[in-house]
Amino acid sequence: MTTVQVSALIAVAIWMAVLSIVVLLCVRQIALISTQLGQHPVIMENDGPEIGTDFAQMMSNEVPVLLNGESHLLLLSASCKPCHDLASMLNRIQLPAHPIAALVPGRPDLADLVVDVLPAQITPIRDPDATDLARAMSMQRVPSAVTFDQGVVTAKMDHIASAGDLEAFLHSRSTSPASGI
Repeated sequence: MTTVQVSALIAVAIWMAVLSIVVLLCVRQIALISTQLGQHPVIMENDGPEIGTDFAQMMSNEVPVLLNGESHLLLLSASCKPCHDLASMLNRIQLPAHPIAALVPGRPDLADLVVDVLPAQITPIRDPDATDLARAMSMQRVPSAVTFDQGVVTAKMDHIASAGDLEAFLHSRSTSPASGI
């Protein structure tokens, strides 16, 4: 092979490598965008407790504050950025007078970052109790919320898209249309 042929072969190989990298980066970007856009429409039929389920016995040990009349429980993961963002926005919305607790499972240092921005009105529950309660209630999707009356589930919101959505849910006594139920 001549020098020109070797140079042309090397140039084609480099060009193919550059094009391969560009294609991989495009596919990665499309996947990231699809994931972000696809978060809200995903419906997890069996996520969270069923309406009418009585958790009074279980909560009497872990979260007795939620047994007195109407109350709310939030699930905010310590490693979830939308959960942290939502927690920091809760100081800006009108919270109901009912007791509110927040399950914050995850690493203690990350849980501290979420708990530190929660309003004083919200009682934080950390691991291991947070994980145990979330599992017992089949709550996986974060951020999410459940409303109780005397320990019985009366409404749930499977995915909280914004602080405004949460505010509307917390102030309603019936199941929210955004709850996916």
